[in-house]
Amino acid sequence: MRTIPLYAIKATSISICLLLVTGSTFGTCIVVLRTPNMIVIASDTLFQEGKNNTWGYSHHCKIHSIDRKFFVLSGLSQDLESDFMPVKIVSDVLRRQGRLKTQAEVASQRIEAPLLKAIQRIYRDVSPELSKRIIGGGSDEGTTMLQMAVVGIEEGVSKVIVVNFDKVVDASGFPIGVKHDIALCPGKACPDGKQGWWLGERRAIDSRLSSSVPYWTGAYIKEAVGLVELEATDKPDLVGKPIDVLLIRTVGQPKWIQKGECPEND
Repeated sequence: MRTIPLYAIKATSISICLLLVTGSTFGTCIVVLRTPNMIVIASDTLFQEGKNNTWGYSHHCKIHSIDRKFFVLSGLSQDLESDFMPVKIVSDVLRRQGRLKTQAEVASQRIEAPLLKAIQRIYRDVSPELSKRIIGGGSDEGTTMLQMAVVGIEEGVSKVIVVNFDKVVDASGFPIGVKHDIALCPGKACPDGKQGWWLGERRAIDSRLSSSVPYWTGAYIKEAVGLVELEATDKPDLVGKPIDVLLIRTVGQPKWIQKGECPEND
């Protein structure tokens, strides 16, 4: 992963970490903003479901909570046919005692094998058109299949860990592996302390933040929602409202700012 600062760091600006995604598999837009004293997560709720070579839509909460630790997923986040359920994998790991970094690494390792099984099943069993939409073309080495962000407060420090899971293919294009890489904040992923990530759809966000008109004012909750709304307008078939918004401070309880689909779990 590489961090590309789009603006000089000021009191009201934030750097953006552009996750190196060769090509995301399909919809969702989740924005995570981190400062030394808080984390903001804004997520769309449109969920794409495939079954028996058909495609459908519903709305679900994408911000998951386990003992005041939170995580989000974007990409191939479920395949019932192969019993790939990363929400359960990550939840089970976070329920155990341990440091957030260690838990994220353990969860990432446990996701790789069942994710590969799901990718291989889709490659074999799903129609070529739908398979390409979900897992990319056979020759798309490095296509990001899944993204995960795990966040929480440890010893008064706001922490964000972002993971990419990329597809590895052989000479024929058949998927033969999954590799993951992890970005840590605080750490090399955010040398400036204030950092932002977006998972999933990003074309409209890239366009807005690369314009000459400054975006960041310090109203990070409003601005996180605004970025998700940009993607919902740009790709309404992939990103959809309502938008769930969670504020996590280094002091006090996590607070739902908007709770479109998320349950009463705070």
